[in-house]
Amino acid sequence: MKQTSGTVATSRTKEGREERVSAAPPPHFTEIISPNPGIDFLRWAPFAIIGTWLFILAGLAGVWYHGGLNYGIDFAGGTLVQVRFAKPTSVADVRAALGRPDLKEVVVQDVGPKVGKDLWRQATLAVLFATLMMATYIAFRFDLRFGVGAAVALIHDVLFTVAALSIAHMEFDLTTVAGLLTVVGFSVHDTVIISDRIRENLRKLRKESLASLINLSVNETLSRTIITNGTAITVTGALFLLGGSTIHSFAFTLLIGFIVGTYSSIYIASPVVLFMERWRGGSR
Repeated sequence: MKQTSGTVATSRTKEGREERVSAAPPPHFTEIISPNPGIDFLRWAPFAIIGTWLFILAGLAGVWYHGGLNYGIDFAGGTLVQVRFAKPTSVADVRAALGRPDLKEVVVQDVGPKVGKDLWRQATLAVLFATLMMATYIAFRFDLRFGVGAAVALIHDVLFTVAALSIAHMEFDLTTVAGLLTVVGFSVHDTVIISDRIRENLRKLRKESLASLINLSVNETLSRTIITNGTAITVTGALFLLGGSTIHSFAFTLLIGFIVGTYSSIYIASPVVLFMERWRGGSR
């Protein structure tokens, strides 16, 4: 088929005749952000890095001052009362019966007790192992400097989220650990997108400096970042506001983690890549 003008094309039949056929007009998409808004992200990177690490230090200082996070019964332990009923009784009825002002922090569940110290150690190892594996993948997929940048960004995201949990005095339980692991996967996803665009531009624009290419790459992926990450943040925000107290800490972890994961891909991982290049004495 040979394309002629706008919405008209010609096609040749088996008998050799040419027939005019109408082609559908190209779809029209509303562009929220231009493909390259030209924002100098690296210019503000030092201020952003200092600000977030000050927040992390403040949160960790709060953890030290209070002697730990606001651990749930999963980690802190507590009194576990197991009751057997003569007739089938729903968990909702039990919760309603125990909903008295003098009974605080009551958790009704139909599973067995959970172990605190071993659980905390396993949760910490799970987060560290996930971070290490993600950074190793990026280092293998792209370059060592990208792997180091991803590792620093992931550690930053976990620490920032923990600091936010401490400052907000949110309960830290098993669902919070699941949220942290989700944040690690989400953060590295956005880092991979930006790293891949940087690698493409390194091949196409060999004469440009690495700083210029990083800014260009972040600008080129900014619209995609805002649309996709903004959707995830909107959903987790609704989950935090409307999901109820049972998943309050989990939704808060996701909300803070998704926001800081978007931020760290731009202001943590990318500047680390540039620092590694200059530290190695690269000409770009």
